Amino acid sequence: MPNERVPRRAFLLSTVGAATVVPMAAAFAGCGKSLDCTDTSALSGEEITARNAIVYVNVAADPARRCENCALYVRAPAANECGGCTLAKGPISPAGSCAKWAQTAPKS
Repeated sequence: MPNERVPRRAFLLSTVGAATVVPMAAAFAGCGKSLDCTDTSALSGEEITARNAIVYVNVAADPARRCENCALYVRAPAANECGGCTLAKGPISPAGSCAKWAQTAPKS
């Protein structure tokens, strides 16, 4: 049916829908993937020992005690990058955690 007309409303809805869904799908393409901040190859033996002493894990077992909610966490410049910690050297995942997690001060 090559000469069948598509109603204007149906055409506009499908066009606007596609224009909205495609960018949103691209934005969420990385969601659900864990950021790997476990590379310690640039650290010295002492720094690795200190990191191991705080029992750092790349993904927190308790979502309330994630590094991104810790007073000691140093935020990364971009959301898809590893941050840091004032207690341990090396890359730190915002979704990670350790035994030294400290509650941030309440905002006033």
